[in-house]
Amino acid sequence: MKNKIMALVLVVAVLAFGGVAFSETGQASVKANSADTLNKFRQQTVNLREQLKAKDLELRELNAYDSIDMRRVDELEGNIMEIKAKIRSVAASMNLEEFINQLSGMPIAGGLLGISPSDQLKSSRDTQRRQDLARLQTLLDIYFAECKKFPQGLDKDASGKAGCTGLVPAYLANIPKDPKDQSNYYYKSDGKTYDLCAKLEVSNLPSTCPNPAYNYKVGSKSP
Repeated sequence: MKNKIMALVLVVAVLAFGGVAFSETGQASVKANSADTLNKFRQQTVNLREQLKAKDLELRELNAYDSIDMRRVDELEGNIMEIKAKIRSVAASMNLEEFINQLSGMPIAGGLLGISPSDQLKSSRDTQRRQDLARLQTLLDIYFAECKKFPQGLDKDASGKAGCTGLVPAYLANIPKDPKDQSNYYYKSDGKTYDLCAKLEVSNLPSTCPNPAYNYKVGSKSP
């Protein structure tokens, strides 16, 4: 266990500082050949990492559309898995695979593969936004089936009959907020249809929301 911890600290130090000293109980220096190995790894995988970034970006943009082409999503996810496997193969040939596996899920690992910590956080927040809207969409459909109309607001509906006064508290304890700044998602309904929108951070798609400040929309199907 101690050896694994030391190996992890070694790689973090090399990735973050390119070969500066680190300390555990005392001072120890990162070996130059470790830094050289990582530099060779970056050089040999530069094309693969660029391909990975391009596929990842395309997948994110594809997921931002109102109607998702699942066949293309499956194809892209397969491409991404293949590219990652090739990158790991190079790492294995340099005895770096264990280090990368230990670092998986940490922002610095994303940097090694060409994905910045900032992009990882943005992507994570976008995933949360899509999940929030998908959940709300399901609850709105249930609400419509029981109340024969969509609510005026997500949390309240003054025009509703008994038991049909909005999603809170009968259908949901609290309305989810944007994970970055806790702002409200956009919602507008005439009772028959609705628009539900979020602001994605990783998207170059034009807005289809009534409020152009929001670039990701889900909505009700035409009755």
